[in-house]
Parts: sequence; structure tokens; C-alpha cells
Amino acid sequence: MNELRTSRIVVIDDNPLEAMPVLRALGRAGLGAVYVNGEVDDLPSNAIEGVRLVFVDLNLDVEGEPKAVLAKTLHVLEKVVGTRANPLVIILWTKHDDWVQRFTREMLKQLPGVLPGVVLAVQKRFNFEGQAIPATRYSSRSILKSVQKRLSIAPSLRSLWHLEQCVHEAASRTTSRLSEIAVSGKSPAAPTEPALRWESEMREVLAALVAATGRREGGAYVSALSALLNALGPLIQDRIEYAARPSTAVLNRIRSVSDLAKEEEDLNRQRPGRSLLSDGQRASLSTMLLVGRGGNGAVGPGSVFLKRLWSSTQPFPVGRQSSCVATHAGLLKETLHVGEERARLRRAQRQTAPFMVEFTPPCDFAQNKSPMKRYLLGLLVPLKSGFRLRDKDAVFRLGVVHLAEPDWLAKLGPVHVVVNYGFVVGLSRRATSGQHSPLRIRGEALHALTAGFSSHASRPGMFTLPSQKDHCAPTSPPVAAGH
Repeated sequence: MNELRTSRIVVIDDNPLEAMPVLRALGRAGLGAVYVNGEVDDLPSNAIEGVRLVFVDLNLDVEGEPKAVLAKTLHVLEKVVGTRANPLVIILWTKHDDWVQRFTREMLKQLPGVLPGVVLAVQKRFNFEGQAIPATRYSSRSILKSVQKRLSIAPSLRSLWHLEQCVHEAASRTTSRLSEIAVSGKSPAAPTEPALRWESEMREVLAALVAATGRREGGAYVSALSALLNALGPLIQDRIEYAARPSTAVLNRIRSVSDLAKEEEDLNRQRPGRSLLSDGQRASLSTMLLVGRGGNGAVGPGSVFLKRLWSSTQPFPVGRQSSCVATHAGLLKETLHVGEERARLRRAQRQTAPFMVEFTPPCDFAQNKSPMKRYLLGLLVPLKSGFRLRDKDAVFRLGVVHLAEPDWLAKLGPVHVVVNYGFVVGLSRRATSGQHSPLRIRGEALHALTAGFSSHASRPGMFTLPSQKDHCAPTSPPVAAGH
């Protein structure tokens, strides 16, 4: 059941009768929630990811000093949502308003990764302690209205929640449509075996998707799940982009973000590089958008290999061996302004990190066409190094990222990810099998890189005709297309 292990709202109260008004209000609004009573034995074995709103009773059956009371509540909160739950809003459901600031201070100390640290208090206007009064007798309609009113000051937060909901709904509609396709065009299932029939037909549909988009290594599918994501990811993205028009409330919340976007554009127009964000924020944002974690095993389009981590018996394409495509110095001279001074060149070699990125077309994996994989060579160039990139069509700057691992790479600080289209290499599938790829270039960024290479390598509008004697020799001059 781990596939369904998710909830965006949690209610924590040691008395289920007092939790029921909130659960009832959420149910009326169609919002699912997890109830936690605060007992140590009943806490989730692992923190629930994706929680965005928590209703917490401040006193979870603890007598004594405020410090002991808060310690129990924060311990339960950490076990339920983890130490890096964000963006999270905590509603303290309590009659003790004077404890709210104290709770906020202690939470920021013990759980600094819980962001943005918004803690709101909602007055508990009833007490069911020691009573058996049904919670339905309490009017729960005002609870969510009170929370919504408090959150009106956070339009960016609500916009992020809306974005998450759009993704969830798009994925749910996609899986529902797959379920319908599984039973379409076939004879009705026998009354005694509808579930088994559906399971069998659904497996056939998923198998067809994997066969169409999966990549095979040695005849076996590397990851059926990855193939399904490749097949359905674009559809989910399309459903997100062309969903129903947002409500007026949603549009009003995003208006302040839109206004700031215009200000950001004006800053960039006045002077390229200026931004409302700090340099650190921009590097972190670019890192999130451009690169993701890599891993061991089979590689695919976007996988990045660093020379320093290369462990194959076959030499890395950048080096002094005769089988290498280029030396480090040669790649530097064609990519950066390093000059001819030896000391400057040696410094550039020490401070930059050669890499290669795999950019074989995905269809080659699906159809198992080629025994070779294609790679482009490039450099990670620290901003603090001061080296400028060459203004050449072959030099493609993907962006500035700040990589957290491995440690030696993190110490470089923010780096330019630069690819040189003039250095292309083909390696057998075996050469990179089992190699460690610490990062990968994400889909949209890889599309931009590939499109740039295609533009650089091709000459639109021209083709050559082979001679009659030698089918490998082009005629001279080339013949223009269309003439």
C-alpha cells in the first residue's frame, strides 16, 4: 500500500473527539487528512512526505512545565512530517494563545528545515475532555474559513499548493484513462472474474508502452518504470498546461507574482545579469532546473561523466593517450580565453573539470539501433576562476549550477556548465557500463543542448551528390536544395 502513502493534511490531537470537528470540516471540503493521536507506538514508521498543512493540539496529554509540553509536541511533529517539510503551515489548535510564540521559537530551533515557519493559532471553542458527546454536534464550518482568512496573506504559498494539485490531478486523469483503455474494444469480462480480466488487460497496455519507449541493454529492459514515465510524462505535462481555466481566486493570488515578474524583466533589460535574486539563489534555482541526480548502472540521454570519477580501462576521451579525442589543454583553448601563457593554462587545468554528456537520440534506445553512444565534451568552469568563455558558435553555455556532491566539486562553488560542439565522441555501450554518473542534464535543458548541436553540425538548404566512381566522395561544388 506504499503506492498510496500520501497526504497533504495531518491532524494531531490526543483526543479523537476534539479532532473530529476538523476532520469533518476537511471531509466536507473533499480534503483527505491523516489523523495522529500522538502516542509513540502509533506514529508513522517514516515521515509522511508532501504534508503542507498540520493541525496540532499543543498539549498532547503531557502534564508539567511548558518545556516538557512543547518537547512532546515537537517530537511528534518531527516524526510525522520530518525535518525538511516545506512549504508547511502549522495551525496550533489551542486555547492557550500565549504559548504560540514560545512554540514558534522552539520549532525554529529544533526543526530549522521546516519552512516557511508559518505558525497560526485557531481558537478551540469547545472541550470534549472526559465527555462522550459526538463531535458532529459542533459546527465545523467556521474552522476552514478561519484558516483561509489567515492564509490570505500568503499568495505565493497558495500558488505553490495549486501547482501541486494540478500535477496530482493530471496524473490521476492519465491513470484513469489508461484504465478505460484496458477494457475498451474487448468482450465484457465474465461476472466471476472482472478484476482478474482487468489486471491481465492492463498489464498488456503497460507492456505495449514499455516496448515502445523502453531502452534495452543486452536484450533486457533497464527499467520498465522509467519507460512508463517516458511515455506518459509528456501527456501529464500536456494535461497540466491545458487544464481548465483557473478560478478567479487562483488568478488573483498569482497576480502579485506576475507583477514581480515584470520587475525582473525590467532589471534584466536595463543590465543583463541583474535580478531580484541573489547570486546564490540564482545558482540554486538553475541547479534545480537544469540538472538532476545521476547514478550507477545503465546510462541514457543526459547522463554526465566526469574525468575525475572515470574508472574504466578505456581512457577518458580527454587526456594525453593516443586514443583520446582531445587533451585538457586543447579543450580549454577552444572553449575559454586562456591565452598562451603556460602558468595561466596550468591554472585553468587545475580549476576546471572536464566531462562528457550522453546525447544519443532516445529513439535509438527504444529501437535498439546503435551499438555506440554519442557524447559531447565539455568543462565545468568555476565562476570564481575568472575565465571568460569564447564567443563561438561551438561553445554552448548551459547555465550556472552549484553542485553539492561530490565534495571536491562542491568546493568549486557555482560553475558554468559549458559544452563544446566541436568535440564529439562515440563510445560503445560497454565502455560506460557500470560507470558512476553523478548528475544528469534534465530533459528541457538537454533538448536545448541537442538543438544547438544540430544547428551547429548541419548546413540547412545544402546537400551533396556522390560521384559515379566513388559513392563516398562528394561532388564539387555542392548543389543547393531546390535548384
